[in-house]
Amino acid sequence: MLRTGSMERRAFQTSQGEVRVWGYAADFAGSDPLVLTITGAFAAQTAARPWRDVIGLPILVADLPGNHCPWLRAQTPKAYETAFSEVVAHLRRPVSLCGISAGGLVALGVHAPNLCWTLALDPLLSSEGSAHTAAALHQERERAPSTELDEFLMSFFGIAVDGSQHSLVHRSELLERRTPAWIMGADKVPPIRGILSDSDIHAIKSAAGVRYTFVQGVGHQIALAAPSVIFSALRELFASMALRSSPATEEVVDLDSLAAILFDEIRFLLASKKLWSEYSTEEKAPWTNAARKILARVKLK
Repeated sequence: MLRTGSMERRAFQTSQGEVRVWGYAADFAGSDPLVLTITGAFAAQTAARPWRDVIGLPILVADLPGNHCPWLRAQTPKAYETAFSEVVAHLRRPVSLCGISAGGLVALGVHAPNLCWTLALDPLLSSEGSAHTAAALHQERERAPSTELDEFLMSFFGIAVDGSQHSLVHRSELLERRTPAWIMGADKVPPIRGILSDSDIHAIKSAAGVRYTFVQGVGHQIALAAPSVIFSALRELFASMALRSSPATEEVVDLDSLAAILFDEIRFLLASKKLWSEYSTEEKAPWTNAARKILARVKLK
């Protein structure tokens, strides 16, 4: 879908307060599957905005409440998850979420009948994993102190007003999911090390319906350091949503994307370390043929 005009902001009124979402008018108005991206704590106002133009598919972007937009009534993960659940339901079309860091935690807790997938980029799952960010986050508080920010830092990161850190675990979002999730973990490299602890990763790998990908050599800011990885994942989400909502024809579904989905599902069972993009055309051929056979034999509703 071609974009028209510039991005505009839409305000969604929820039971928890206002959520602001950025996107092109045509993407708000359409009925095709889309991805709603939820950026992380203190993310720049330009975060994730260029993605839609890069991959040419409908992507909307929302900042976490309190970051370039109003706070909600309560600054807790549950309040944010409730608000975004209502936003997704209001869109009334197939939606997948892409959540970044603290936005990944929120995305994993969203429930809506039209939610298809959740992609979480190095999500916040415990204060243990994010402990090394406590000092920097406390500095953000000193720049613009408020009671809302105090509540946000305590309920999300376990950081008290005095800068001390308390133990918090948010992994219930993994166990209570009703839709599949794909979590990408970052490496422990600068400038910001990955925030998933060993306990977080164990919980992810033990959770049903959750895929885990480790992005080697890339720190917490996966989207900035390895955008091609994110764009490839987003294309897979769109291909998966197209399979759910469209007739099974090669014209509607990109065979390479479907083959990649099939391959990745089986790759986890085989414990293969090699990614789809690292194979040659000849090596991909059996998977592409399998995708073609599925499209020929399965009629999707």
